[in-house]
Amino acid sequence: MRKLLVLPFLAIILIAILNPTTQTYLANKLSYSLCDSPIKYKIETVDPKFNLSKEEFSQDVDQASKIWEQPIGKELFAYDPKGELSVNLIFDERQSLTNQINQLEEKVQENKQNLTPKVSEYNRLTAEFKQQLAAFKKEVNEWNSQGGAPEDVYNRLTAQQSNLQEEANKLNGMAKN
Repeated sequence: MRKLLVLPFLAIILIAILNPTTQTYLANKLSYSLCDSPIKYKIETVDPKFNLSKEEFSQDVDQASKIWEQPIGKELFAYDPKGELSVNLIFDERQSLTNQINQLEEKVQENKQNLTPKVSEYNRLTAEFKQQLAAFKKEVNEWNSQGGAPEDVYNRLTAQQSNLQEEANKLNGMAKN
């Protein structure tokens, strides 16, 4: 007798399971995820040291939440002034250090921009100096191979040597700077 009662019951269950509407209902109930309903958040604190309004920060949080939601195709976060998750923007030592690092990086970039033209100028002047020095040495060697230079040429070469020495001293000072 029990077997006769079980058979109609099993038949009803089998028909219900094969029904597409029932399958969808069961799939939705059996595959529930916490991500199916968004986490409600609220904006509590925005430290004024960030120079950011609560509205601007709220927009930034919303934009960040969309980055997470887009690949999944679901709303994961929703703003609600009574939300259970509090989002706070608090200025602390880490932010202070980050600000200091950013300021130092800006100074380095500024100094680099100021230094680059000076290095280029130094390189240009050094190249000119090397050409002048090579020409001077060549002329001195030519006169030396002839047994010496006349007095007027010797005086000009001595003056040129002094000028080259002054230029070398200027270039060395520039390099130190």
